[in-house]
Amino acid sequence: MRDSFIGPKIHTYLDRIDQSFERLARNPHMLAMAATGLNSWARAHEANGRSQKPLSPSSAIRLLEVAQRLRLRPAKRLALFEATPSRVIHQEGSLRVRHYASWQSPARGTVVIFPSLINRPYVLDLGRGRSLIGHLVRSGFEVMLFDWGRPTPRERDLSLNQLLSDRVPRALHSVRGFSQSRDNQPLSLIGHCLGGNLALQFLERHPNEFDRLILLTTPIDTQNDALLTKWAQIPEWDPKLFARVFEFIPWSTLQASFLLQRPSLTPRRWTQLLARLGDRDFRESWLQMEVWSNDGVSFPSELFQDLLIPLYRENAMARPSDLELPIFSLIAKDDHIVPTESALAIKQTHKKSRHEIHIAKGGHVGAVIAARTRREVWPKMVDFLN
Repeated sequence: MRDSFIGPKIHTYLDRIDQSFERLARNPHMLAMAATGLNSWARAHEANGRSQKPLSPSSAIRLLEVAQRLRLRPAKRLALFEATPSRVIHQEGSLRVRHYASWQSPARGTVVIFPSLINRPYVLDLGRGRSLIGHLVRSGFEVMLFDWGRPTPRERDLSLNQLLSDRVPRALHSVRGFSQSRDNQPLSLIGHCLGGNLALQFLERHPNEFDRLILLTTPIDTQNDALLTKWAQIPEWDPKLFARVFEFIPWSTLQASFLLQRPSLTPRRWTQLLARLGDRDFRESWLQMEVWSNDGVSFPSELFQDLLIPLYRENAMARPSDLELPIFSLIAKDDHIVPTESALAIKQTHKKSRHEIHIAKGGHVGAVIAARTRREVWPKMVDFLN
C-alpha cells in the first residue's frame, strides 16, 4: 500500500516540475535574456582569444569528457555492450567502417548504417537480444556500420561537403570492394536520428548509390512546437558566434539541451530502477541506456554550422525532393526530441518515393530498441530490405 501511494505521488510532483519548467522555458522574455547573455559571453571569449588558451572553455570541457569516458569504461566492458563481432575494413580520420558478417553465405544484401553524429553507435548493437545489427546479420544481411568516432582536433574544420563528397564516397568504395554479397543483391542504407539527415543529403548528391532507405527517428520538418525547436530558433541567439568560440560543440551542452526539456527524466529513471530492482531484464536495459546516454560525442563546429543550423533555423530538410526510392520510417510516438509530425513530414517532402511508415510506442531511443519494436517492427524492416 505504501509503495502504491508513494509512486503516483512522486510522479505527480515530477509532472508539476516539468510543467513549471516548460512554462519558464517557453517565455519569450526569458529566452531572449538567455540568448543575449550567451551571445555576450561568446563575444567576450572571441575578442580575448581565450578559446585558444589552455584553460579555455573548449579545453575544460574536453578534460571533463575524458574523465566521463574513463568513468564509463568498466561498464562498457560488460557483455551488455557491442555484442556482435566485427572488423574494421576502412579508416579515415575518426571514421571507421565496421563490417559485420552475415550468418548466411552469400549474404542476402548489404546494409550500410549511418548512426547519429552526436552519440556512440553501439546503441544499435546492445547485448541480451537488443542488437538491431545482430538481428540483421542473423536475418542474412551483412552490415557496414559507419562509426564516426570521436573527431580529433585536426577535424575541427570538417565540413558537411567534405564528409558527403569525399570521406563517405571513399568509404563506400571500400564497402563495395569488401562486400560478400552478390553483385545483384540490394545495397540499403539506414540512418539513425541525425544520421538519417546525413543519409538524405548524401542521396540528394548521389541518388543511385542505394536501392532503399530506412530512417529511424529522423527529424524532417522543424516548424513545430517542440521545446528543442523553440530554443534553436530564438531570434536573439547567434549560433554561428557560439560555434566560433568552440572548436567542437561540447557533447555536455548538447546533452543538457535534451535533458532540460524534461528535467524530471533523470529522477524518473532512478525511481523506475528502484521500483523494478528485482527484474533482471529491466536492470540490464536500464544500465545499457544509462551508460550509452552519458557517452556522447562533441560536434565539429563547422559541421554544426553546415547541418544543425540549416536543419533547425532554416527548416532545410522540409524542402521538396525528387528522390525516387522506397523509404521505411520508424517514428517514435512519445518523442520529445523529434516529434511525430516532424518525422512524418518525410511523406510530404519525398512524394515520389514509396513510403512504409511505422509508429512505435516509446521515446526517441526506446522506440527503436524496445521489446515491442523488436517483436513487431524489426521483422517488417527485414521484409522491407528483401
